[in-house]
This record gives sequence, C-alpha cells and structure tokens, in this order.
Amino acid sequence: MKPQPNKGCDSCGKPMLFSLNIDSDKTGPLDVRAVVYVVRGDINAEGKAAQTAGKFLEQCEVIRMKDGREIKPDDLAFCVSHFATCPTPGRFSRG
Repeated sequence: MKPQPNKGCDSCGKPMLFSLNIDSDKTGPLDVRAVVYVVRGDINAEGKAAQTAGKFLEQCEVIRMKDGREIKPDDLAFCVSHFATCPTPGRFSRG
C-alpha cells in the first residue's frame, strides 16, 4: 500500500505524512517519496548490493514477526523522516 501524503511541509512544500512513532510515542513527519533501500547481510561488506524496499517487498510472500504475527507485504510501506530529507530543516519549529 503506497502512503498518501496528507500535508505539505511548511518549510519546503514537499508532501509529507504525519505518523505516530510507536517507539517514541511522538508524531512526526515522514517523507513518502524518498527511496529506501534494503541491504541484506553485512552492510559494510565490500561490493554489497542493495535494492529498493519496493522491489524487495514484491519478492516477499509474507513477513513473519518475532511474536508470530504475519504481515502481508502489501500492508507495509517504508518512509524516511522528513527531518532527514528537508532542504531547509533549520526552519522547523521546535517549540
């Protein structure tokens, strides 16, 4: 499932999706158009190959979590924090 942006960045205008980070319990902006790569094995190995997360998910039938739950690849999307991709991050409000 492709994420649909719900707002443009006030600083740069790029489309973003606000989402709750379940690790920090904080809401933050995600860049839904940044390309995310999957590297298997030792990421520091010489000549390591990578592929886009989208192509990786196309090859998966199911993702099995450690607790036994199974997730269909179509129910996943990979995004990058917009704080990492915004060309004008200094204009973000921290208050």
